[in-house]
Formats: sequence, structure tokens, C-alpha cells
Amino acid sequence: MMRVAALSDRGVKRGENEDAYFYDEEDKIFIVADGIGGLSDGAFASEFVVDALRKLIVHNLSGNLDEAKSGLINALKEVNSNLHDLKGGESGATCMVLFIKGSKALFAHAGDSKLYLVRGGDLTQLNSEHSLVWSLWREGLLPKDELSTHPLRNVVERALGLKEALEPESGEAVLTTGDTLLLATDGVAADLSQSDILSIVNSAGEPMERLETLAALSRKSGGSDNFTGILIDI
Repeated sequence: MMRVAALSDRGVKRGENEDAYFYDEEDKIFIVADGIGGLSDGAFASEFVVDALRKLIVHNLSGNLDEAKSGLINALKEVNSNLHDLKGGESGATCMVLFIKGSKALFAHAGDSKLYLVRGGDLTQLNSEHSLVWSLWREGLLPKDELSTHPLRNVVERALGLKEALEPESGEAVLTTGDTLLLATDGVAADLSQSDILSIVNSAGEPMERLETLAALSRKSGGSDNFTGILIDI
């Protein structure tokens, strides 16, 4: 039986929580969004994205796997257009949306939010990130172990609301019993190492207990950003 929990925390150094999330365990829809710092109304943008997506996605996920994946992408494009029309590119949010259909995890995203898979003793990030540091790493200009500490790590190259048109990225994974998925805004990894995330997510306990442990360690390690995660035991 699937077990799910979600937690959002302001952190230590931010004055406002500009993250948002939604999940529907019955429909198996999961969303995290992160308002872009430095722009106006980051909290509004993330809430707008989550609220609009949850209403759209329910009507876009019927049919086969390819149609469901197209539904996720089209929903992100529509919400991007609506937010851009409303705010004129002055407000935006990153987003990760996940739909579980049978044994398949289908996802679409824009920005630097993350989707992790924990299987056995391994932690795998299923998505790439639309950020400056990831572009530098892919071009061989930055070591991977510097992605989370580089001064420009928060510069995103793709997000909802910034431009009239958006090209979300999508992917899928086959799930097995015992897997755990973690949707996370970038603040989850801001003060936690990959080994921290793996050891806590892979530990015993209820999903909420593990999220609370992650959030507490993030705060203890500096709490430099908002922290939002949805943890799903398959």
C-alpha cells in the first residue's frame, strides 16, 4: 500500500515560505513548486501554479501512458501562459509534477525542483535541472560535486511564468515495491548532502517522520532556503 506525506518549512534564513505543494493520494498526483526569489510575488506564483495545475491535470490524464505524459506537459504549458499573462513575466515558479499510473512514474518539470528515487541503497535523481550550474556541468565546465555549492546555483534557466512559451521536460520510471520517491524543491538539497538524503529517506519510520528528520537536519545545517518535500513509499 502506498504511503504518502508532505512537509513545507520556511527554513531559518528566509522571511517567507515561497514554496507550495499538493498531492492527491487517490488520483496519484503530486506537485511541488518554488517561487523564484528576486522576483515579485514568489509565494503567489507557487500557489498559483499548484492550484491551476491540480485543476487542469485531473482532466488531462486519461488514456494511455503517452497521452498522460502529454497531458502533464500541456498542463504546464497552459499554466505558464496563464501566469505570464497575469504577471507579465515579473513573477515565476519552478515546478515538478508527478503522476503514478500502475507501475509507471510519469513526470514533467521546469526549473530546479527535483524528483529522487530511492531503491535499496541507492539514491537517483530522475530529472535533469534547468539551471545555470547544470548547464555548466553538462558542458564539462563544472564538477558535479560543486553543483550544490556554486555561487550561481540558484540561477534557473526555465520556469513557469517567465516567458510566453515554455518547453517543459518530461520523463518516466518503472517502479517496484519497496521504492521511495521524493519530490523536492531546491531547498531540500541546499543544506543536505546526497548521503544525508539517502540515509534518512531509506531509514525506518513513517513518511512524515522521515520528512521531519530531513527538515530538522536542514535547519541545523543552516536552513538557507525554504524546504518542501513529498515522500512516497511504493
